[in-house]
Amino acid sequence: MAGFYSYTPEKFFQRLVREFGAFCSSPSEEGIMSVVFPLCHLREWLSPGFAKEVGKAIEAKPDIDRTNEERLYITLTKMREYELVLALCNHAKHFEYNKEPLDDKMCQLHGASAGMMRSGDSLGITHYTVDGIEIRDIFWPVYRMYFDYFETRSPSLAASACPASAPS
Repeated sequence: MAGFYSYTPEKFFQRLVREFGAFCSSPSEEGIMSVVFPLCHLREWLSPGFAKEVGKAIEAKPDIDRTNEERLYITLTKMREYELVLALCNHAKHFEYNKEPLDDKMCQLHGASAGMMRSGDSLGITHYTVDGIEIRDIFWPVYRMYFDYFETRSPSLAASACPASAPS
């Protein structure tokens, strides 16, 4: 019997769905923390182990022999957006991205900004950028990878997983 604090990848994804939807509707610093952790670590829940060892073991296999989890792991690893998610998640420890201070690449813009607004955004929204990219544009491709993965395994779980204010 699972304990009260037992999480599965599916439960972790469900949490991500709730937090991501709330964040896309109303971006905040607290929302970043709630979204970046599952975006970063859900990959490890699907392919557990030490990142370097897991990555090497997966890379050593021919693609045809890789599981869907392993394909997702490799795909995420190669995404610039995932690199930024990882850098944001580890920011409290490392403070850098590509060997440069991450703080210098982070910015908050208060109020509606052309090119960053989404359908449903309030005029008083705060936009968060990393390396000049609106953070929802960083989070969305990573979220979409998880969505696609879970949609094939659990369509009912993924059915409500696309927030209305997601980037197009």
